[in-house]
Amino acid sequence: MNGSIPTAVGAVALEARRVLNGDTRHGACSIDDEIVEPLRASCVFSQEVWWQVFIWIQVPVLASFESLSQLISHCFRRGYDKKKEKAMYAICLMTTWYIWLHRNNKVFNAKNTSVNMVVEEIKTGTFWWISA
Repeated sequence: MNGSIPTAVGAVALEARRVLNGDTRHGACSIDDEIVEPLRASCVFSQEVWWQVFIWIQVPVLASFESLSQLISHCFRRGYDKKKEKAMYAICLMTTWYIWLHRNNKVFNAKNTSVNMVVEEIKTGTFWWISA
């Protein structure tokens, strides 16, 4: 472990070998063990945030999704003009960013944030970013 940083993924492996006895659940939803993609589609919290964002931007809600790339490509299937495409890109980036911030706040600061609060932060952050 010279110079390496411990991660939840490494903790899962260590726990499986009974070297570590800690909490290795996913940082955002605390349901399953965390894997390499913390914004994974199986995270209930991430799903709820994305569904609320889809409703806000009037994109049909995906009943299920497998990956972040599938979500983003779903947002861009519409053939938007350049201005709308820029806004959609900003919304996708902000959604990903705020889910990640929620995950870090929960894991490192023991702070929980509601789905509605994260979606409001996404809306506000996107507005300020596009307005800049």
